[in-house]
Amino acid sequence: VMKCNWKFPADNFVGDIYHALWTHLGGSEPTLGRHGGVKVENEGSYQVSVNGHGWEFNDSFLGNAATMGDRDLLRYMRSRQEAITARLGKFRADMWGSVASATIFPNFSFLPGYFTFRTFQPKGPLKTEIHAWTLVPKNMPDDIKDRLRRGSMRTFSPSGLLEMDDGENWEHSTTANAGWVTRNQRLCYAMAPAGDADVEGLPGIVSAGQLSDANQRLFYKRWAQMMDAETWSDIPLAAQTAPAAAVAEAAE
Repeated sequence: VMKCNWKFPADNFVGDIYHALWTHLGGSEPTLGRHGGVKVENEGSYQVSVNGHGWEFNDSFLGNAATMGDRDLLRYMRSRQEAITARLGKFRADMWGSVASATIFPNFSFLPGYFTFRTFQPKGPLKTEIHAWTLVPKNMPDDIKDRLRRGSMRTFSPSGLLEMDDGENWEHSTTANAGWVTRNQRLCYAMAPAGDADVEGLPGIVSAGQLSDANQRLFYKRWAQMMDAETWSDIPLAAQTAPAAAVAEAAE
């Protein structure tokens, strides 16, 4: 249970990659010997949003997965790269273990590179209950499944190197904003434009670069639409954006 509003962690996962450059430095250096895979340039790096849902990612393939610090696990993942590329194509395959995070609006988030997902259940305006799972393909070798489980625990669990960093951000930001002066100030979400990219295979509102507030602005815009609506029918809904043919092909 975290002492923060549920939107803090949902905001974090929908597009807040720039916090990783300093928040997670102490956690990634022991496992990588350096900071892990955040791209500061826009090439090969995106944010995508529709109806408040958001995904930010790059094409590093094993960016996030590398911070689990397990060389045998990384060797296995690299050995599967050719098969994954044959099934999904290079663009989608490169997302597999990359530096990426996503939120399905409003409070369901996941980290593909860590094979973990979680829900943020409101327990009041300043308290959030987090439930987290590790999900792996059933045909993975048992040893690799266990390595992913342990890697997820080392990084994104209540005692994980990286989850504790995020929790401190959420709780301390809540505390800092509790005062009269700070509560009367505006927060700035002006970094980078939204919808400035047109990338084949990416539906929705696509923005160039992970270092951006685009998805967060769209997340809060969706939340505001729901708060302002008198009925469900008053809430605007973007058309289905996933290419039907691609979805059907991936399911085969």
